[in-house]
Amino acid sequence: MKGQRKQSGFSIVEAVLIVAAIGIIGAAGWVVYQHNRPKTTDAATGNTQTTNQNANQQPTNNPPAQTATTYTSNQEKASFQYPAGWTVSTPAITSNDTKNTDQTTIVSPSGAIKISYVTDLTGFGNEYGSSYPYNTVIDKAAISNAPGLYVVSGTTTLDGTTYYPWIAVQDSKGILTSGVGGTLATFTSRHALNTSTNKPTGILFATCGARTTQNSPALTQDKANAWFSSTEAQQAKQILLSFSDPQ
Repeated sequence: MKGQRKQSGFSIVEAVLIVAAIGIIGAAGWVVYQHNRPKTTDAATGNTQTTNQNANQQPTNNPPAQTATTYTSNQEKASFQYPAGWTVSTPAITSNDTKNTDQTTIVSPSGAIKISYVTDLTGFGNEYGSSYPYNTVIDKAAISNAPGLYVVSGTTTLDGTTYYPWIAVQDSKGILTSGVGGTLATFTSRHALNTSTNKPTGILFATCGARTTQNSPALTQDKANAWFSSTEAQQAKQILLSFSDPQ
């Protein structure tokens, strides 16, 4: 009888030890899970919230919709988006017909780049010599929401020493290839804004002025090429690519 009681007591102790070990392992696993669980901060309250993340979920390169502001022009009804940090300013370039035009300027966070959007520009010649200005097209991309228009990045030199970097919306008559040519960075209006002539006029949507050498930094060739690698220049290109022109 004594031997049986001793054996029964040993079994109870063993069971208690097993339960305790399971509890310790479970607690350790919970601590590890909480430590590695992704957390986000509530921007409105400043509180930290814990969220579950699907291991198979892939990150997205598209910025949140709320970070972009949409500008829509009154006359042309064209629109484009610009990211947070860029601000609307008074027009750096104005139209010839201020009563019937759209004009605005978007300024980069540092103030180094200004994108001008102006409609109804007329009276520009396109004079150039036999060898200059020389335009180098660095990049050309079609605008998905404005058929027939392109965002072109390039440089212009008048003397082979000083180079002007620019990014501009261009149509089929614009600067689309490298070589000797004019410096105009305008494209043709779709909607005949000029009430006096009832003819399509020029529109400027570019980091430069109506001419590529206007409102553009005068740089060496290497520095002009490096200009396009800056964050603000890349953002400027995306702003121009977001251009949507109604048919």
